[in-house]
Amino acid sequence: MNIIKKSVQKILGSLGYEIQKKGFSNNFEVLAKLINKTENINIFDVGANEGRWIDSVNEFFKKPNIHAFEPSEKEFQILKEKYSEERNIVLNNFALGEMEDEQYFNINYKGGLNSFYDVNQNTNWFRRQQNNKKVFNENFTLKKQKVSINTIDNYLISKNIEFIDIVKIDTQGYEPKVLEGALNALKSKKIQTILAEIIISDIYKSNVSFFELEKNLINNGYKLISLDDHGNLFNKAIFQLNAIYALKS
Repeated sequence: MNIIKKSVQKILGSLGYEIQKKGFSNNFEVLAKLINKTENINIFDVGANEGRWIDSVNEFFKKPNIHAFEPSEKEFQILKEKYSEERNIVLNNFALGEMEDEQYFNINYKGGLNSFYDVNQNTNWFRRQQNNKKVFNENFTLKKQKVSINTIDNYLISKNIEFIDIVKIDTQGYEPKVLEGALNALKSKKIQTILAEIIISDIYKSNVSFFELEKNLINNGYKLISLDDHGNLFNKAIFQLNAIYALKS
């Protein structure tokens, strides 16, 4: 068996592939391991978009208490149509950031690309979007919508929430700002785990670095636990990954 295994590894290695021992199959298994429970957990979905992640949460966890945040009017209406009758889901039509504020939010031709930051047009990825006439008719950014911004710290106080098991942040480059608005919660250990999307590619004019993301995490007792993707800037049109941080045990 070892001879066969080594032969397969050698063949795949010559083709640029690597065999790795299977661990946790997805982010939810890692998160469940960290929080050590699958029922009655508090979850913040920051950048809920149309709710695909919420659907996955409901499939994996039993009776999760979900607070969803989505500033886009169009995507929020979709969330209302899907979940307005769900008693375990609280929908919020505003963004989360570093302070209470109002800012203009870029509504792009794909809802999943909406961002507070302008797109970087000087990239091969952007030029490929322009060439895809099926989805990109005229402009990448369709309009700028003025949206309200709150903070995690303020929201916890207003809702009398003592603890969050999981904070998922998918805000197209705004992730560090969201964490800056959660400093009190981070310092007082009110958040157990954080799942944050990190875009490595130069999609927007402002990029997220690990330093920016971690400056308010590492100093407050959080540790990087998992990265869910491999790759590089050469072989992916958009190189992005999800990072999981958790309180040190």
